[in-house]
Amino acid sequence: MVRKKYDQLLVECIGNRHIKEGTVYYDDEYAKTLIDFLKRDNLLEKFKLELNPNSKGIKMCSIGSSSRFCYLSSKGLYKEIDTLEKTDLMYNCCNPHYDGYSESSNTFYEFKSHELCDKTHQDLSFSYVPLLKEVFNITTNDPSNLHFLDFGLKLKDNPSIYKINFDFKQFICHFLGLLSHVKKTNRRTKLLYVWVVPNMVFNDKDNRKLKKFVDMIDRQINLIFEQFKELEINYFGEKKRINDIIEFGLEIINSNDIKDFVYEKLVNKEE
Repeated sequence: MVRKKYDQLLVECIGNRHIKEGTVYYDDEYAKTLIDFLKRDNLLEKFKLELNPNSKGIKMCSIGSSSRFCYLSSKGLYKEIDTLEKTDLMYNCCNPHYDGYSESSNTFYEFKSHELCDKTHQDLSFSYVPLLKEVFNITTNDPSNLHFLDFGLKLKDNPSIYKINFDFKQFICHFLGLLSHVKKTNRRTKLLYVWVVPNMVFNDKDNRKLKKFVDMIDRQINLIFEQFKELEINYFGEKKRINDIIEFGLEIINSNDIKDFVYEKLVNKEE
């Protein structure tokens, strides 16, 4: 499914109210109210890049912004998220960024939405070469060409593994950061992906396509997680099975399950 159609389905979930005409971006009034909430929560610095405008609107005001979904969810559906600024997880050259963190469950959150409509092209830099050798015993001179087979993973239901939408290289970066966290805290941790999808009512052609797309990506990601967790790695000089120290999960939620208090404030003011 292409991102444009995915975003249009998200718009249909809420209607065109406060959506800029001809775009999939919330309007200036929504943006101003969102910024007021972020300012109140001392999060302007955290989301400064997401607040940059382009020709159509502010990035965080895109209907499919995973950053906005995470922020909204931290006040409701995932209120156990107690920090949106967990940035001390460097592993040598690797400096991953996570959307949220829960101290109580020791869980890191990565939100996704329309990004999973895109084919991924993120490359690992050459600085990862010694890390890949050290942790995974993978020898390569060009980490930009790494793919699932290098880690011994196979996608049984998708022979064209290069076309998967899941950002595996970002996942590797996140994983390496978690190794440093486990070492520091001596606690088994979890990386939870939360995928926000348009509300799925499978009574028309578009929604049937959406269901097929969601089911495919769901199978792909869970298959990766199931195989990856069984790998044995070098954990700071020890041999460890990944599942013994890090757990992975995927939750798929409907966009309307996330309470948009920014939107509600605007609508209530109008009424």
